[in-house]
Amino acid sequence: MLVTARHRTPPPGAELFNRVAVDAVDGQGPLRGVLTALENSPGDVVAITIDMPAITRDMLESLVEALRIQPQLDGLMLEGSFDGGTRVEPFPSIYRQSARTAIATALSQNRRSLCGLLHDSKFAAMPTPDDWPTSVWTNLNSPADLEAFEKWPHGRDKM
Repeated sequence: MLVTARHRTPPPGAELFNRVAVDAVDGQGPLRGVLTALENSPGDVVAITIDMPAITRDMLESLVEALRIQPQLDGLMLEGSFDGGTRVEPFPSIYRQSARTAIATALSQNRRSLCGLLHDSKFAAMPTPDDWPTSVWTNLNSPADLEAFEKWPHGRDKM
């Protein structure tokens, strides 16, 4: 499923997805997108962005498994290592249907940060698995980013 903002309907490439869900409210960012995905899905939602091309199915399956073994959680994000430190990254992440209430409450209070959910004990961040390459954090924000990414050798860590 592709989740998109109202002003981007239909976005380029939408025809490549089986289903497109449109945010009910504009301007609420990725947190609104996660709520839209949950509202339009019968089950849990693994959230990824289309500008992170180095994420693999195995990585997403590891998130599914990590949440499965932690039934007390409504959502799980990752903590990545960057420049000698760590920080929580909101994508990729996974959310149970039970996360809808906390997300809707946050949005109603104009709290729009996905990472802000971590103040609730039902959400957590886990360290990125050791076998994940740093390329998982590759983010394509411009045509120049895409051009550089396409020049990197396949099968090698990209970052």
